[in-house]
Amino acid sequence: MQEVYDLLLLIISNITEKLTQGNTKAYHQEDVLMILHRWEKIKEDFKHPKTGTFNISKIPDIFDCAKYDSLYNYNICNQEVKSLYDVVTQIANMVVRQEYGITDNDKLQIARGYMKPLMQKIGTDLHANTAGHRLYNIIYIIAMFFDVCGCRFLQYLRYMKIFLQTEKNDKDIE
Repeated sequence: MQEVYDLLLLIISNITEKLTQGNTKAYHQEDVLMILHRWEKIKEDFKHPKTGTFNISKIPDIFDCAKYDSLYNYNICNQEVKSLYDVVTQIANMVVRQEYGITDNDKLQIARGYMKPLMQKIGTDLHANTAGHRLYNIIYIIAMFFDVCGCRFLQYLRYMKIFLQTEKNDKDIE
């Protein structure tokens, strides 16, 4: 991890030097100062200043930035970003796989945690903008899509159908 940190320091130093030269162009007119701030933020988040411990949850961020800059901002970051990319790729192969859970059950629980509120929001929005039975068909299609993707929302869909039927009956009574 110290090697990654040392390469981060070297990249920041090189970007600072390029920034003082003033004529360096980044990909899609990205501001070189913004690139510098991005790498400084990663450096600060990666190593705790007081304890000196490394935060391995930042490896995917380092990997993404190193890959992006090695492809698009090579003229600014030079060979150091390629070296960082090579080193962090090996670490990322272990860390990224566990980013969203280790076991299949962990991954499913995390996916449900993200998808349930999303499905509720979609259902609420659709309900506010469409008629009852059409809404159920739309939600069913969406739920089937997420079910195919590994998220089990058919039970949620059944609750939604009961909710819609109850709400429709309440409107009929009024």
